[in-house]
Amino acid sequence: MQAYKLETTITNDGKIILPVNFKNIYSHKVEILVLDKENYNREKFIDVPAYSCGGKLADFTREDIYEPRI
Repeated sequence: MQAYKLETTITNDGKIILPVNFKNIYSHKVEILVLDKENYNREKFIDVPAYSCGGKLADFTREDIYEPRI
């Protein structure tokens, strides 16, 4: 499955207009995820901590990352 990202406006009658450079998928059955940029509420999101590896991810093995810690 190929994924595409674009920004567009849904018309008053509910149509989503695709740019002409997407003509290769016209008439295809697609799955659409709609993100409403006008009702974006940052407070609904949870910050997930990220771990910095200092650019040395190659130095870790799977066992190093997932070793049991008691």
